[in-house]
Amino acid sequence: MFCVQGAYGDDEVIVRRSALGSAHRFVYLTRESCGQYSYQWVEDPVTACLNVEGLGYDIAREMLECYYWTHTFKFAHHELCLLGPFLQADSFGFGMTPAHYARNLQIQIRPLDFAFLLPEKRAFEEQRCCRAIEALNAIQTTRTEVAIEIDTTQGSLSDADYERFTLGAAEFTTQIKSAVESLREKGLRVTLGPGAS
Repeated sequence: MFCVQGAYGDDEVIVRRSALGSAHRFVYLTRESCGQYSYQWVEDPVTACLNVEGLGYDIAREMLECYYWTHTFKFAHHELCLLGPFLQADSFGFGMTPAHYARNLQIQIRPLDFAFLLPEKRAFEEQRCCRAIEALNAIQTTRTEVAIEIDTTQGSLSDADYERFTLGAAEFTTQIKSAVESLREKGLRVTLGPGAS
């Protein structure tokens, strides 16, 4: 749901782990219209063009810079482990990392996804989310805007379970807010979306 909410925009890129044997570590997915009110996910065709052979070094590098500046890179909750490596990766071999060039990131965190986990596993998942937010420290420009959505929708939880697990989610949200405040103190432009208040 995180990936498809909001108005259709051709500047949104979903970051995923690429398949084994791929030339790149990540795959960048965009929505392609396939009829009225329909779309499909496809690998962003722009990324296939970003090579020295087809464009030459200077033009390809300039195109990549523009790509990072004009697209919003989205990370769904289950892909948070990719955020740190994405920021540091020179995926196209031009010495350019998203930590220096990306201007818009969106991150989804779903605290209630941990609701039925054993306490040790829940603590591990919460730490993983906090580490992903801490990875934002790699960002090297104050022009980058990061939007973090804390999604506390009920999903398949019954009302009773939702009430029971909401307290744990609220405590975890407080940890997230603390990590975000630390980032803001360093000059990063980070906003918290629904469920963070």
